[in-house]
Amino acid sequence: MKTLNPRINKRKNSTSISRVSTVIFPGDTTEVPKGWEIPTNEKKLKIGVPVKHGFSELVAVTKDPGSNTTTFTGFCIDVFDAVVKALPYALPYEYIPFANSDGEPAGTYNDLAYQVYLKVRLALSFSVLVTISH
Repeated sequence: MKTLNPRINKRKNSTSISRVSTVIFPGDTTEVPKGWEIPTNEKKLKIGVPVKHGFSELVAVTKDPGSNTTTFTGFCIDVFDAVVKALPYALPYEYIPFANSDGEPAGTYNDLAYQVYLKVRLALSFSVLVTISH
């Protein structure tokens, strides 16, 4: 059985707390920021986006049948993207069109809000909040 060498200078080689500095996070703060962990892409925040005709300046959902891709544009999408980008931590998310398989609206704003309540969609898009407040 091996034993420690008694001639090692414990003071010189110590890793005691008194020699450890405080961690300084970005922004010159010692407080651990929210979300200070390795982000996982396993579970993305799903943002329900209403498919409506009109007011495309606020939000527009466009499906390209050739490439089978959906594009989300408009003021509300731009604001949401900018806010998420400004967060001090990663927030994986994806937009989900609130539409039927034919691309037509799947219901009203209340129907979309009810889907959030049922946890089918986890969050409302900013456009729902803008429309409700006006």
